[in-house]
Amino acid sequence: MQPGGVTVIAEAAADGRATVDGAVPRLAAGGRRDRRSLLLTLAVAGLVASPVILAGVSLAAEPWYPVGDLAHMVFRTSQVGTADTPLVGAYTVKGWAHPGPLLFWLSAPLYRLLGEDPRAVEWTTGIVNVVCIVALARVAWRRGGLPLLLTVGTFTALLVHGFTPELMASAWNPFVPLLPFLLTVVLVWDAALGRRRAMVEAVIPASIAMQGHLAFVALVAVLCVWLYAWCRWWPRLLGGAAAVPGNGHAAEADGDELPRPPWRPWYTALRRGVLVVGVLWAGPLLDSVADLHNPLTIFKSLANPPASVGPLNAIGLVGRYVRPDGPWLGGAEPQSLDLDVQGSGPLPFLVALLVVGTCVYVARRLRLLDVLALSTLTLVLLVASIPATSQIVLPAFHYLTQWLKLTGSLVWLTAAWTAWRVAEPHVRTSVTRQKVAAGLATAVLVGAAAVSWPEAQALEQPMQRESKAVQDVRAQLADTLPRDARIRVEVRGDFLATPGAGLIYWLIHDGHDVVTTDGYIGLKWGHDHRWNRGDDYDVLLTIAVDHAVDQCAADTRARRLADYDAMGAEGRAFYSDVQLRRLVSATVTDEELRRADRLGADDLRMAVFAGPDICAEDPEWEVVRATDASVAPVLGGAAAAAVAAAGGFLVLRRRRRRPSG
Repeated sequence: MQPGGVTVIAEAAADGRATVDGAVPRLAAGGRRDRRSLLLTLAVAGLVASPVILAGVSLAAEPWYPVGDLAHMVFRTSQVGTADTPLVGAYTVKGWAHPGPLLFWLSAPLYRLLGEDPRAVEWTTGIVNVVCIVALARVAWRRGGLPLLLTVGTFTALLVHGFTPELMASAWNPFVPLLPFLLTVVLVWDAALGRRRAMVEAVIPASIAMQGHLAFVALVAVLCVWLYAWCRWWPRLLGGAAAVPGNGHAAEADGDELPRPPWRPWYTALRRGVLVVGVLWAGPLLDSVADLHNPLTIFKSLANPPASVGPLNAIGLVGRYVRPDGPWLGGAEPQSLDLDVQGSGPLPFLVALLVVGTCVYVARRLRLLDVLALSTLTLVLLVASIPATSQIVLPAFHYLTQWLKLTGSLVWLTAAWTAWRVAEPHVRTSVTRQKVAAGLATAVLVGAAAVSWPEAQALEQPMQRESKAVQDVRAQLADTLPRDARIRVEVRGDFLATPGAGLIYWLIHDGHDVVTTDGYIGLKWGHDHRWNRGDDYDVLLTIAVDHAVDQCAADTRARRLADYDAMGAEGRAFYSDVQLRRLVSATVTDEELRRADRLGADDLRMAVFAGPDICAEDPEWEVVRATDASVAPVLGGAAAAAVAAAGGFLVLRRRRRRPSG
């Protein structure tokens, strides 16, 4: 049998062993050691990863001057190996830091080797994602041979397109965990089918995901609960017979043995996993005892959460991402004026539930153990996405919902793999059908990867507008700020925390003794640059952005040290005049509108003021989403789904009780 072929033996619950075709796909003996299979796997993985690689090459074409949260990521990476080595993750505006510093620690070696080039953190992200893609391909080949390799490769390539090459090369902590979490899901599935070592391997990408962003802690916990439940009750799900992979000793030689008593080998693997956890989580464990006590801070914050999406709106938001034409495939992610991602109603979510539920039914009926494990895992993640999404703090920014693309992709990957496993016996009866299927699947894979190439080749460094402003102001301050003074720096008017954080980073980079309250609870700038109430300082600077510039300019005690206006004085006067005339319905020519639009795209002002006090204040920004309009359709859809599920259960129960003959 060729690599990736299917052979299965089932063990009846009562006695003996009986052959049951199609329960667990498995490699033929020696397939894993076949050099050609390795080359094929690497070729597919290289094709899938090609947009990520192209993006990394594109970013090498120009220097990078990081601003915003990325500046913070680069700075904390530079502290690895010093007395202020980070023990916690990236800061968050919610008042704490994400669980762990693995992203900083992973980036530090390349950062040092390249002479502290900021682009090293971007290239490290690319390397992590490429490694995840290769690992996904290896698991796919091992579990399902060429069919699963092409299927997983295609859906991963579509995900890369849905995420965009820019996100796959971004070092920002909400994006780095995406592919590591997908790899965690696949490794958990691999472990459920008998490969105990996969539990240990899954700890690594799971730790990267969880330490990178708190949202993935709950998602990984869901995977752990599912794996425990699967290990205990999978024979019941299959219908009373316990299936085991292999045709004798081949599977055992590969270390595969479906979870069943005695549990000692599984406990051994679990202990090894705990040991890996201890190593990877040494930083957060040390912090929880002797430094920030970040877990306690997170717990206190979660105990009094701000306004969030809520369960009703969460159904519509998840529905947006699990549609067959959803964002995971590159579909639209519409946002409101306050940058709040909009849902698409409950129907897509109910359709996804129906699709995955059908896969579970088909897997049980045809005794396809691999499909049963994958479909139940996907079903649990799909349902768990509702409470996880409901906790997203408003406004539901685009970056907070990217992980839902993984859920959407898994739904349709499960459907595709189920369809193949049903059609596989028919396809394998003909060499011609096999060649046609392989050719079509290969063509789809190439197309899925190639669609991202133009965007990857044209990729530029992020936030160039803000970087230009920061470098301009930085140059103006070079000969103005005293070198022997402690400078307190505060930011006002920078609602997206972009140019202000960038200027703080570059002032520290230039050797100034800077302290600030910016992200102080989450150690955004480390211990040395955190200002606490009552600490001494010599100079107080206010970095004012956009409307805060006007507030500081009106303060007679504030002295302007540097400023930047992308429009210039004449351009801003023209832009303001056009906006005013549009408000009062005055005549505005098409040429004036076009010029105003061009100027508006560059609308960024920032200035630095020195004075005895902070010269501007930030207004409160609170987003409250109305839920009344969505209650009726959500409750109606939920009621319909409950009725359908109850009806289906009663029908199946009656059929089982009907006497035969």
